[in-house]
Parts: sequence; structure tokens; C-alpha cells
Amino acid sequence: MRPRSAVVALLMLGAMLTLPGIVSAQSAIAGTVRDTSGAVLPGVTVEASSPALIEKVRTGTTNEAGQYRVVDLRPGVYTVSFKLPGFSTVVRENIELEANFTAPINVEMRVGSLEESITVTGESPVVDVQTSGRREVVSEELIESLPTGRNFQLLAGTVPAVSTGVFDVGGSSTMWTGGSLLTHGSQTRDSRTLIDGMVADAMFGGGQCSCIYDNEAQTQEVSVQVSGGSAENQTGGVLVNRIPKTGGNQYRGEFVGLFSNSSLQADNIDEELNARGIRFGDELYRLYDLNYSLGGPIVRDRVWFFVSGRNNAYNNYVANAFNPDGSRAVDDNTVKSFPGRITAQATRNDRVTVMFDWANKIRGHRGLSATVSPEASDVQTQPASHVAQAKWTRTQSSKLLIEAGYNNTYIGSLFKYQPDIPLATCRSAFADCAPGTGYGNIAKQDLILGTRWSASMPTNVATAPAHQPGTSHVVVASVSYISGAHNLKVGIQNRSGWLKDLRRDINGDIVQQYRNGAPSQVQVLNTPLNNQVNLNADFGFYAQDTWTMRRITLSPGIRFDYFNSEVPAMSAPAGRFVPERTFEAIKNVPNWKDVSPRFGAAYDLFGNGKTALKGNIGLYLQSEGTGFANTYNPQIFSTDIRTWTDLNRDDIAQESELGPTSNLNFGVRRNQNADPGIQRPYQWLGDIGVQHELLPRLSVAVSYNRRSYEELIWTDNLAISHSDYALLFTPDPRGNGELLPVYNLDRAKLGQVNELDTNSGVNTRIYNGFDVSFNYRIGNGGSLYGGTSTGHVIAGTCEVDDPNSLRFCEQGDYDVPMATQFKLAGSYPMKWDIRLSATIQSTPGTERSITYQVTRTQIPTLTQASVNVRLNEPGTEYNDRVNQLDFSVSRTFRAGRYVFRPEMSLFNALNANPVLQQVNTYGPALGNVTGTGVLPPRLLRFGLYMDF
Repeated sequence: MRPRSAVVALLMLGAMLTLPGIVSAQSAIAGTVRDTSGAVLPGVTVEASSPALIEKVRTGTTNEAGQYRVVDLRPGVYTVSFKLPGFSTVVRENIELEANFTAPINVEMRVGSLEESITVTGESPVVDVQTSGRREVVSEELIESLPTGRNFQLLAGTVPAVSTGVFDVGGSSTMWTGGSLLTHGSQTRDSRTLIDGMVADAMFGGGQCSCIYDNEAQTQEVSVQVSGGSAENQTGGVLVNRIPKTGGNQYRGEFVGLFSNSSLQADNIDEELNARGIRFGDELYRLYDLNYSLGGPIVRDRVWFFVSGRNNAYNNYVANAFNPDGSRAVDDNTVKSFPGRITAQATRNDRVTVMFDWANKIRGHRGLSATVSPEASDVQTQPASHVAQAKWTRTQSSKLLIEAGYNNTYIGSLFKYQPDIPLATCRSAFADCAPGTGYGNIAKQDLILGTRWSASMPTNVATAPAHQPGTSHVVVASVSYISGAHNLKVGIQNRSGWLKDLRRDINGDIVQQYRNGAPSQVQVLNTPLNNQVNLNADFGFYAQDTWTMRRITLSPGIRFDYFNSEVPAMSAPAGRFVPERTFEAIKNVPNWKDVSPRFGAAYDLFGNGKTALKGNIGLYLQSEGTGFANTYNPQIFSTDIRTWTDLNRDDIAQESELGPTSNLNFGVRRNQNADPGIQRPYQWLGDIGVQHELLPRLSVAVSYNRRSYEELIWTDNLAISHSDYALLFTPDPRGNGELLPVYNLDRAKLGQVNELDTNSGVNTRIYNGFDVSFNYRIGNGGSLYGGTSTGHVIAGTCEVDDPNSLRFCEQGDYDVPMATQFKLAGSYPMKWDIRLSATIQSTPGTERSITYQVTRTQIPTLTQASVNVRLNEPGTEYNDRVNQLDFSVSRTFRAGRYVFRPEMSLFNALNANPVLQQVNTYGPALGNVTGTGVLPPRLLRFGLYMDF
């Protein structure tokens, strides 16, 4: 535990213990009740009712200061009544409550009888004056009406402060599942995906992977938190909470059908792109999306159900890829998802929900390209992936709320050879195979032509054949005490699980490599592997307080985290080139204990609930999963390059034709170890801003945001120091007359490895930026929201192992400009039941680092095989800005209970063709487009929505 964190934590805990207090679960309604003279009224019974509540009514009571809070409310439209003997009942109707929003409702009661009811009208609040955190909400209406691919990119394309490196045109990123959402300089590993408030991420490297495929029909609202996380949150990235539908007392069904194909797609490859190495882009073959759902009562007012299904695909012709018969080859993708949920009001005070979401992905030709033939691509499947949840909520009283839940996420990633690839007919280390037989189709690669054929090629990443299952178990429990203006929530969270990497049945345990078609060498593999890493505990205990004093609300919080993972004892059978192996367990890699203080404040500036000053500061831990322990896993995927002379010309590499080993550490883990005192990296996050109701239903917000990374981990090779390098120079290839520094390693030190992973006291990474956003609830069901996010990250990475990395290592010494992204999204109903919807986004391109590879051709005495030197200063060159306009038009028809809405959507309406990826290595190919690194062209999609 860090000493400075412990001191702050003790001070904050001491302050909290002097307060009775809570924090709301999901959403809340809160305010103050007074009489006509302005005096506060204690003891008023407050009842919030809504069709969104299965129990119909949730209650609270004003305290001695006349303040109340009703918590644990689902998104919906509410009616709130205020009752006190001797006073007329006051009713406030049509309060629209979004996810994770505290609606300020203040009322005035006059003397009269309870039987006399006074209905107060007014616009729903749009400013949360009691919550310091900032969040954006995408409602069910927007999910259904905005022109999107109905995938995770819905958030990246519409929320101003959120970004990602993946761009979507009409569903082109449908198969992309990673929750790699970024905000204010965060890392992808720090984002989290929650379903009904519980973490549902899969168990992969950094502990973050939103790998369960979206089924938009099951989502009522999506809440996206971008700043000011409470002590409930371990990490400081984007927090996405999907609020699921639960059914209701009336049966309701929905259907969505979407379709497009190549005849509805334009071409955006022009002469300029032709000159940069791309003649043809990926072309849509066929897109379809069928999404259907049904919900209703099992026992009216007691038990509800909701079920849904989704079958969708986005299949592309791959540029310059052909099948053996000459037809164009297709990268085919199919995703299915079938969630079901039951919600039961078991007793008046107890609510139970259970959910199971089964999903399956089939990608028939993963990795297919112009240089990878169809039979050398993978078949990727997830045959049994699921999310299972159970949650219990008990309203013990109007002042005490108890919650407990469990979530299990399982991803069974399976990578296989193509179905027609002949497999090896013998196993057990090929000992029972005659020389040159029984290997099946062996993967082949031409090192000069860059082509691959015959079978999928195993690599360090997930490539066939491999099975990489992972599971995550999450347990949560909390108790909230509510007393008008004072709240306290105390809870625990624990996540555990494992990730396996099983590499078996690889044909021949080799890759045959050629040069212009002639046999040259083989890549020998140390397979089979039977790898596993366990996450024993990612445990958190938190206490979050909220205290409202007149117009100011303070939110101190504190969190304790314990993280422990291990590499268990394992064994692996013998392979063609390796014997049977056993590996001892490695415990406590790592064993971390951390304390994270948080503090937030919100101030109702004028006391009318329309203007709030907000600020937050807190420490957030770096997300971890199985990746840290796997760094030190002795069972690694390893290769050895050996020469090959095809003596019998049968095109099968046999042991007698192979040269000696070139990797003395073949199958042995690199000598890399963790410092015994290594600490968990963390970030300090701070923000301050103002939110104001500019007009009825229109709010605007401005904020400053800062993120600072601390205790960054770097790798120090103790066997080599900077004094073991000699400084040489080579001419700058750009012909400017300058010399480039090249550090040449002492030949006696070449290959020596004794690496220590430790925290850096020098390296930094700091984000500074400003956000401006607005949200407008237009009358008659319309909405418009958007804004800008401007900022930059300045990194200092001058504590490095290799001095060749020192060039431009301190970005603060250079003029790195701030970049601005802009988002605008809206939907508006017009006459004759016509609705227009559109999204506009302008996203800056990623920075380019232009490097020059120095070899012995330039410096004959160079010890290393090559050295990469950066040529351009930080902040000077970027990929193209992406400007994208999508819009849709629909018309609603009604026939009794049935509502039909045909829709036509146009994506990338301006047919923009910004370059997303390009060659950054100096040479003849510099600036050439890599892969399919161009925004997909304009696409027209037709759809039909139906409710009944």
C-alpha cells in the first residue's frame, strides 16, 4: 500500500465516519419539501410510481431538513406524490428519468386535507445538481432511430468525449466486439462494460474485453460515464452500463430487419489512393440483421419475462482475393445472440432477476487477404459464449437497501483449419509416422512474395489451430443507508477466473518457408501447448458517501483493492520437436494491495436546480487480468528457424533435411522477471465544470479534464547498460544534410538478457483537455445532442533500456497540438409520421511516427541486425481526419396494435475516403495505404421496424 495513499485514505475515512450518508443505485429522485412560508417540512411521505417499476411504487420520507431521496429507480417516466397530514397532496407528473441520473424535484405544500390533490406541471429536470460525475445516455428511442450499425460503435460515433480506433459505416464493424472505448487519454484496458450494473467483461490480458456481442433489442438505455467515477469503480476509463429491458404487464413484441448488398454500395477509391498502393477496397457482399424480441407478464404485477434473438452478418468481398475457381473470395461473418431475462417481485420488499445470454460468432475466413489464400485463412468460432446473471435487491425499509449479484462471462474462442484441409493422421509426437507422412497440409509462406497458402499459419496471436477459452466470475454485494440528505453505500466486489491457450494438432508442428517459390527454411514450433493463467482474486471493498447540505453535495469515497494471480502447475505432451514438459506453479504474480481515495462535489449555483458546478478528483488503478502473470509464464509459444534442403523434392520438410537450431532458447521463457517490490500502476483523474439549463429541456456543459499516469512499468535489461552502446551517426535519408544518432551495442553484450520489470520514477503520461456538450429534448419525441472534446496526451518516456529510444522521448519539449473531435446526433419527428435522424462525426487522425530502419548496409559495423530511428518530431504528422455523415428517414404506419416503420439509411453520405492506416517506415512504400485502411464507401441500407 502506498504511504501517501494510506494517509489520504485515513483522512477521508475519518471524515466519512462522522457522516450518516449513501449513493444512489442506478437513478434517483431527490429534493426538498417546504410549506408556503418557506419552512421545511419533515415527515412527508414521498411516493415515486412508474410502469418501469415492477412493484409500482417506491417510497421515501423527508428528514428534519425537509430533504428526501428515493433511490434504485429504473429509467422511465415517473409520477411523484407528496403526502403529509394537514396538507394537500402534491403530485408531480411526467418526470423523465434517465439512467444514473438524480432528478431534483422540489415542491411546496399548502395547508389542506390529504384528500385534496394538487397536480404540479413542469418540464423534467435536465441538470443533475447532486451528482458530480458526468455521464451521457443513449435512450431506446435513439438506439432504434439513429442511423448506426447497431453495434458498440453506436457509442463511439455519438458520445462527444468517447473515441476509438475503429470506424463503422452501416455495420462494417459489426463483428468488432472489443470495448476499446477511450476518453480523456485513457487506455483501452481501463474501460468497463456493465450489464444492469455488474461487470460483464471477459477474462483476457488486461482484464477488459467486451466480447459478448450486442443485441440491441434487449437494451432499454445505455449510460456512458466519462468522468467522476465513484468508489464503486476500480478503473478510470469509459464505464458503459447497459440497462436491460425486463418486460411488463402487457405483452409487447418487436422486430427489426435490415438489409444491404454490393449493388447498394458506392466506390470511393480514387486516383490518389491508386497512387498510394490501393486499387480496390473491400466491397460489401451482403449485410443483414434480424433482431426480434418479446416481453410480458408471467404473473401480472409479480413476474415478468423478456426474450430476444439476433442474427446478423456483414460479409465482404476481399480486395484481390480469389477462390480456386476464380470467383471472388468472401470474408464471411455471422453473429447470433439469444438473451432471456426473468424479473420477479418475490415479496413486497424483494426483487430477483436472472438472465442468460448465449452468443455465437462464426467467421469463416479470418485473415483472408490478397496475399493469404482462402485455405490459409482461419475459421473462428465462439460456440458456447455466454453471460449469465442473477441479482437480488431487497428494500428493507425506505432507509435501507440491500443488493447482491453474480455474473459469469465465458468466451470459448476456437480457431480451426478450413474444413477441407487434410489433418495429421498421427499424433504422439509423430513417433508413429513414417518419415514424410501423416503430417496433413502444412502451412506455407513465401518470405519474398509475402504470400501464404496450404493451411493456416500458427503465430503468437490467436491463429488456427488454437482454443482459447476464458471465464470470469463476478460477485457483488452492497448495503445502502438513506436518510434524506445523507447517504452511505458500502459494498464488496470480487472477480476471479482463468484464461487458457491450448495449441494442439498443428499439422507437422512447422511452417514451411520459401523464397520466390524455392524451399528455404522452416519455422519449427514448440507445440503442443497446454497453457493456463488464473486470476485468484480481484477484490474490492468500497465506501461511498453523499451528503447534501442545502445547495452543495459532497461525495467522498474510499476503496481498497486486493489483486492476486498465478501460473498454475502445468504439463504439456511431447511434440515433433519438443519432449514432454512439466512446469511448476508460480504464485503471487502479482500480489497487490492498494487504497484509492475519491472526492466529488456538486453545487446548485442558484438554488433552482438549473445550474450546477461540479468537480472530482480521485485515484484509479490500472486494470489487470491474466496478462501480468502470463508475462512470466514458463510455457510459452516459441519458434526456431532451421534451414531446409528439400533433398527428395517431395515438398515436405523432414528431420533429415533440416539444419541445426538457430535459437538456443527454443521453448525457454525469456529471462524476464518482476521486481519483488513492483507496484500497480495508477492514474490521478481530475475534472471541473459547469452544467446549465439554457432553455427548457436544453442543457449545456463545459468541463476541464486532466489525467496523470503514475508508477508506469518499464523493462530494464540488467545485463546491459547505456555505457555498453557507442554513439554512431548515419546520414538522414531525407537528404536534409543532417545526421541521425545510432547507438551500437558492444558485440560482447549481444544476446545477453536479464530483464527486470519495475516502476519508473521518470516516465510520465499526462492528458489535458476541454469538453463542451449539449443535450436537447425537443418536443414531440425529438432529441439532439453532441459537442466537442479537445485535448492531447504528452508522454515522457526517457527511462528506457535501449538508448536508441531516447530520440524525441520527451514530448513536452515539442509543440504537440491539441486535437478536437466533434459529434452531433439527433432524431426529429415531422408531419405524416415521418422521422429524420442523423449523426455527424469529425474525428482527428492518429499520430504517425515515421521510422527509418538502419541496417549494416548503412553502418557495416552495426552489431544489431537493425535499429529503428524515428525521423519526425512528435505532433507533426497525422493520418487523415475522418468526417462522416450518416442519416436516415422513416415513416410510421399503424394498424391496430401493430406499428410498422420502414426506414432508409445512407451511411458515409459524402462518400469520404480518409486513409486510416498507412506505411510509416521510410522508403519507397512510405505513405502507401496498408490493409483496408480506408473508410468504407457510401452505403444505402433498407430496414423495417415493427412493434406489436
